[in-house]
Amino acid sequence: MQKMVRLFVALLFSFCSINSVAAQELVWTQLPNTTIPTGDGIGSAELNGKLYSINRWYNSVSYNDVYFTTDGETWTPSAVPRPFSGRHSTPTVVHQGRIFVIGGDFSTGAYQPQIYSWDGLEPPLSTGWRTDESNFAALNRVGHFGYSTGTEICFGGGQSMTPLTAPPTKVFTDLWCSATGAAGTWVQVAADLPLNNKAFISGTLPVIDGEAYLIAGGFYSTSDYPNREWSNTVITIRGPPDYRARLVNPKNPSVPMFYNATAELNGVLVSVAGHNGVNLNTVYASYDKGSTLVRLADFPGPATHAATLKKFNGALYLWGGINGGQQAWRLDYIDESKIHTGVPPNSATNMGAQYTVCDLSQELTPGKTVASVGIYLNGARQVRQRIGHRSAPGIFDTIYRAPSTTLHNGGSRYQDFPTGNFVVPDHGYYVCFTLAYGAGTPDAFVDGAYSRAMSAGDITGNGATFSEPNDGTFPMRWTEQ
Repeated sequence: MQKMVRLFVALLFSFCSINSVAAQELVWTQLPNTTIPTGDGIGSAELNGKLYSINRWYNSVSYNDVYFTTDGETWTPSAVPRPFSGRHSTPTVVHQGRIFVIGGDFSTGAYQPQIYSWDGLEPPLSTGWRTDESNFAALNRVGHFGYSTGTEICFGGGQSMTPLTAPPTKVFTDLWCSATGAAGTWVQVAADLPLNNKAFISGTLPVIDGEAYLIAGGFYSTSDYPNREWSNTVITIRGPPDYRARLVNPKNPSVPMFYNATAELNGVLVSVAGHNGVNLNTVYASYDKGSTLVRLADFPGPATHAATLKKFNGALYLWGGINGGQQAWRLDYIDESKIHTGVPPNSATNMGAQYTVCDLSQELTPGKTVASVGIYLNGARQVRQRIGHRSAPGIFDTIYRAPSTTLHNGGSRYQDFPTGNFVVPDHGYYVCFTLAYGAGTPDAFVDGAYSRAMSAGDITGNGATFSEPNDGTFPMRWTEQ
């Protein structure tokens, strides 16, 4: 069962570039992770209605495996042979109907100066992976970035690594582009862009209106420069015809970092997690093309770096990362008008150490499709969500019930559970409500083991209270599909 965490963002801007941004909500949904590739520095691509996971680093080994999914949840290994060795933190770019892997890392003790591309199809339709450049001297580097504007595919930045290259370590500020990505078509279009010492970007850049966005970034330690560095600036690269970089934000994100995962969704730039000596779970969003980055509630998964963030099917998908294990998440925008809440949050409520039944239920609107039901919590608790139908006065049958879950969070927030798009019937009285119990109680929690939850008198109508020990007022909410 999926787990949803909602991070409320009501943003009204008055910048020169925009007058206002409507109140909306960023919604993290934890996805099933049994088939997700494990590792960090994973390349990603969206093509042919599929989301691809390409290459990875796991347990100090780089792998060249390729997986794909059509729903963002179930991943299937590709049957197409790969001509390249394992690599990670490598630009993986879709351009003109092909997926390009540009360069590599230094985990094998050598640079990987090749470019490969693939049509994304499986046998027997696929023409297989094509070697576009087998020994491209310009790719004797690591930590470089890549992107496509639609008319051109480009790479640049990065740094050399000692002892693969003799000291001193070189920081690359050039840019190479091609109209097709094919062999012999790559041209250096800029030699010295002002990248603010962003040597180590490592990955694919989000693009808005033909400009690629470098959010944060840093420098990977080498023998002659043993200290890692990280930045908190936003730089864009544009072209053609004039290829230039410009600094659009000199002091944001507020936390300097590199190895952060970045992507674009509906014109909004998003940055998740990263590293600056420790792994991070920070989340930033920019609604004005990088001029301002707003720090949102932290990523609900483990602090990590080198995770993968990619737009697919109208949402952002995140997986992998150095501490991510097999984690997989989806990030959506939800229209605030579709969220139906109860009373104002009471974050001071203490659920106690015993079983507790929340004292607020909320009537569901007939005919609506319920995407999720939720409750506002102020700490780590175990809860059960319910949708109930009143079969007789004071008696409710359970129509939907979510599994229990332990919530570990750093502050008060809603915890939501998807319902599988439960459609509220046109006739009858339906409510959503929550059962909760504190730490130290058995994890086995079924209706039969706690019949008081569904007995006569426990629920007497919309907004009624439960007369159970240690009860409290917890705001409920439900969200329309």
